[in-house]
Amino acid sequence: SSDPSEHQEDSGVSNGQQAKNKPSSSPPPTPAPAPSPLLDTVCTFGAQTFTTDQGLKIIQWSSWAIAYLTASSRHHKETLSPALQKLSGEVSFTRYVLRFYGFF
Repeated sequence: SSDPSEHQEDSGVSNGQQAKNKPSSSPPPTPAPAPSPLLDTVCTFGAQTFTTDQGLKIIQWSSWAIAYLTASSRHHKETLSPALQKLSGEVSFTRYVLRFYGFF
């Protein structure tokens, strides 16, 4: 009667209950850090349909304006201006898609 399984059955305690009753040797988990105020603001701003569209509109028109202003610069004309024009077009298309299909 020295079998450990017989002893456990006699005491009426399962392995899972024994693990719960044993003191934990690892320290308790540390709480997660609070989110940054910037991240909180961005999430709040992006969570609403109207403000998301307004944010995309700002990005779209800002990239278009910067592309227009840098188009006359010989140094930025071949690299920055076309990239910003493409960004403006892509954001515009994204706004159309989100309006047509709705925000997910």
